[in-house]
Amino acid sequence: MLKTAQAARLVCNALYRSLQFNHITSLATNAFTGLTSLTQVTLQNNNITNIVATTFTGLSSVTQTDLSYNKLTSLSANAFTDLSALTQLDLSYNMITSLSANTFTGLSALTRLDLSYNMITSLSANTFTGLSALTQLYLFENQITSIPADAFAGLTALTQLFLFENQITSIPADAFAGLTALTQLELSHTRITSISANAFRGLTALTALYLHSVQLNSIPANAFTDLPTLQRLALNDNPLTTLPPGLFKGLPNGLALSSSAPFLSSNNFTFGGNTVAPPSTYGSVFQPLPCGTACATCYSAGSCCGINCLTCTSNNSCTLCYEGYVAMGDYCLASAATNASIASAASSASVASTQSASAASIASLVSATSALSASAASTASASDASIASRISASSALSASAASTASASAASVASSIAQFSGGAQTSSPVVIIAAAAGASAAVIVILVLVFVMLRRRRSQRADMPSKDSAGPIYQEAVEMAISPQNHSARSHKEDDVPATASISQNQPEPVYEDFSSHTTEEFYDNESPYVAGSNSRRVREGLTIVKHLASGNFGDVALGRVPFGVLSPRAQVLLGRKASSEVVQVAVKSLKSHADEQSRKDFESEAKLMAPFVHPNVVRLLAALVESEPHLVLLEFVQYGDLRTLLQKSKKKSLSWTHNEQVHAIRQIALGMEYLGTLHFVHRDLAARNCLVGQGMVVKIADFGLSRELTENDYYRMQTRGKLPVKWMAPETMTFRKFSTMSDVWSFGVTAWECCSYGETPYGQVSGRETLVHVEAGGRLPMSDTCMPELYNMMMSCWNATPDFRPTFAQLAKVLTSLQDGTTIREIGAMV
Repeated sequence: MLKTAQAARLVCNALYRSLQFNHITSLATNAFTGLTSLTQVTLQNNNITNIVATTFTGLSSVTQTDLSYNKLTSLSANAFTDLSALTQLDLSYNMITSLSANTFTGLSALTRLDLSYNMITSLSANTFTGLSALTQLYLFENQITSIPADAFAGLTALTQLFLFENQITSIPADAFAGLTALTQLELSHTRITSISANAFRGLTALTALYLHSVQLNSIPANAFTDLPTLQRLALNDNPLTTLPPGLFKGLPNGLALSSSAPFLSSNNFTFGGNTVAPPSTYGSVFQPLPCGTACATCYSAGSCCGINCLTCTSNNSCTLCYEGYVAMGDYCLASAATNASIASAASSASVASTQSASAASIASLVSATSALSASAASTASASDASIASRISASSALSASAASTASASAASVASSIAQFSGGAQTSSPVVIIAAAAGASAAVIVILVLVFVMLRRRRSQRADMPSKDSAGPIYQEAVEMAISPQNHSARSHKEDDVPATASISQNQPEPVYEDFSSHTTEEFYDNESPYVAGSNSRRVREGLTIVKHLASGNFGDVALGRVPFGVLSPRAQVLLGRKASSEVVQVAVKSLKSHADEQSRKDFESEAKLMAPFVHPNVVRLLAALVESEPHLVLLEFVQYGDLRTLLQKSKKKSLSWTHNEQVHAIRQIALGMEYLGTLHFVHRDLAARNCLVGQGMVVKIADFGLSRELTENDYYRMQTRGKLPVKWMAPETMTFRKFSTMSDVWSFGVTAWECCSYGETPYGQVSGRETLVHVEAGGRLPMSDTCMPELYNMMMSCWNATPDFRPTFAQLAKVLTSLQDGTTIREIGAMV
């Protein structure tokens, strides 16, 4: 504790260098009196719990103050008033829960304020009053639930506002009023489900708005009006099923719609079987691009659809009109129901002036348009049927809304006809009533389908997943999993959070024809465990050729063993060979100093691998655990791990063709698809854990056959061990949640490694920085040697919402379609 001004003066030089990493718990009144020339105060990494109003009295020259990594829970009013020259204030990584109205009074020169990584739950209307020079405000990683109107009033110089990773659920109108200089607004990774129409009104200088990885279900058509300089509008990784027409109208051409790509990736636009880009965009349903600034809807860049047309073809022929409108040739005209609604509105207005004139007006209008109404009503009926039959080709949401609107409008039309009493209008009434019935039927069907899909997903979510972390890499993935996970490893109960249940959809079983042997032979249920004389025969026949790799408590070596001493099951897995023939095997051994838990893990690994029978998964041949040393024999894959092979290829300037890249990645997908049918979660999928054999067969390896990760590729979290952050899904880091869908994320990174010749993901960025980057919506860039179609597939794997990622079955199907049939070279033998 700094008790007096004299004590502060005695350590003046130390203060200039900083007082960080001490055990200071409080700062006395006038603690720094007399230090009028001091320009920087660094109190980082102490245990300070409070700042009183007169703590910094006399520090009129200080421009930078760092109070990060302390234990501040609140800030007194006028706590920093005396720091009139302050330009930078860092209060990050504290425990602040609220901010009073006049906390920052007097800081008229402040340009940067960092309040990230606190526990702030709300903002008052005058929290930042007086900060007229502030340009950067960091409020990310807090617990803010709402933003009051005028919360940032007066911050006329603010250019960057970061609010990502909060609990915000909605954006009210004028939430950012007055921020005329703001260029970047970050709202990603929050819980926003809705945006008001005027939420961003007045942000005329805004160039980047990040709304990715939130919970947006719908967006009003005028949500982004008045943003004339916007260049990036990140809406990726949301549960959006459609977009309103005109959403991007008036915005600059060339607008990017994702955090790291120009197209709008990773939403739910395929909901209901939809196969076309949503309204306001063109291109494919997987890569929609924004229509030009002049278009409400379009079929290509700058090529607008007609008025009231929702979708059109390349020749500008409308294929689907707005709700309440029907196609008449190449045009969209108001339906009979819409016209009737207009007539009803006119009727109501007339009633206000005179009842009799109103009745005459309505009767005249209906009579004068009866022929047109009958024709249009008939067309409306056909249009409803068309929409019902093409519901998979358009937004389910739009179709439902259109049907509802048609039924409602038809009812109004019927009432008008009855009011007029004209016999000539009876036919349209019948037709419109039929159309309304058809529309209602469509809605009922859609509701039933939606309920069935939800029920099916719920049933699949209950399926358990097996834990696959191998012992050699077990410390690298030492994260607790839900008790629902049938793990062979025991975890302490206090390491298991309630949110860590495995509840992702498993891919449908798809088996490849990968052997000439019969099913009975391939799925031999004989145990791989060898005991007694058979064990001695295997041990005596085994010869160690050379050491290959080491792990935390195990080693891997190349061995040779006579084919005849292996069990019948192992012989079937390897294929028919002469009994005297010697086969190469990978021999995994337990180190002599391994503890009891390591020994249990070693046996658990063998048990987990025992059922694996697939050409793209390394197979277990024998487990010798009845005596020391404990050994496991695996099939040997001659070209080594995929990452090293890729790196050797680059070193020797041996370029892989696109088909060779797809060939390797597809095999990994097939292997992971197979593991998914066993409800098996890998947890450490990466190029280093995939092996390449003769014929360029790629096999998923587990458990330490590849090299250890470098220290920079891991991020050690307290109580969680070392984690391969650069390959891990966000939910795994945040909620300790492993699943097939987290494996899909890792698969996307592995595919990226294949296209970048084994480069380290995110380069030399540390594990911690990688985590922050990914949680902020950042993704790996597309390499120069990657096909755009392949990169788009990777981006789908990196959807922040696990349920929106593709299954391995879907990935395998996509990769199969990308194969071009060109020759696959024996690259392993060439390098």
